Amino acid sequence: MEDAGVVDVQPEGGPIGALAAELVELRFDRYLLDTAVVDELARDLTATLRDETGLPVPAAVIRLGLRILAAFVYDRLRKGADRAISGLLDRAVAGFERLPACARICAAIKAWATTKANDAEAKAQLDAWLAGERPVLSTELAATLSIDLRFQLKQVADIQNLRADIAAGFASLFDRLTPQPQLDSRLRKLTEASRLYFGARKVPFVGREAELDRLRDFLFGAEDFRWWLATGPGGSGKSRLALELCQRAGACWRTGFLPGSELERFDWAR
Repeated sequence: MEDAGVVDVQPEGGPIGALAAELVELRFDRYLLDTAVVDELARDLTATLRDETGLPVPAAVIRLGLRILAAFVYDRLRKGADRAISGLLDRAVAGFERLPACARICAAIKAWATTKANDAEAKAQLDAWLAGERPVLSTELAATLSIDLRFQLKQVADIQNLRADIAAGFASLFDRLTPQPQLDSRLRKLTEASRLYFGARKVPFVGREAELDRLRDFLFGAEDFRWWLATGPGGSGKSRLALELCQRAGACWRTGFLPGSELERFDWAR
């Protein structure tokens, strides 16, 4: 029954009518008009019925049943066919329901449609999680995934692991080819004990913009190797100036303070 754009499906007796109502409830009925879906479903059900029930039902029979089911759903339950078409459909439905394997075919179609519906919901949850719209995945999600979807996710995970292994391998190779000394950021959490330490940055850094501008020009000089020696009495701000330079240049330079132990440990000849 259809009123004001709202479809109310009234199931009729027999396996086809019951299955049609269940497919409408699963919102899977619209896929029955997709030839590719019907062909895929016919192949899957042929193999399933052969392997699980021992019924050698030809794919053509299942495809015919799906066509009848689609006609039943759309012409009978949705659109309301005229009496001539309705009579032909009644005879086709009655003939298919007399097949010995009709009940098993209907059960297999429902199971297949339920699995696909669950997969669609699971994919929606995964997409939301990957997009950051869902903080965590539900613990029941894994149980709803079909074997095909689990296999696909396993392949994606394997590819991601392979990419991570390749990236780690390149990083290790890069470290071997271009060894770097260990650097210390000298940043420290502000506490009562560290309040006078320059790395705690308790005092705002002001009045050194001219020095920082000169140091930035120094960083982008044309020479392959450059060094700058800064001298001055203790407490004049040498370390704090160096720290601020490291923090501001860290986006495009490898910055930090070189511990004294690195002077002897690091192979400077390389």
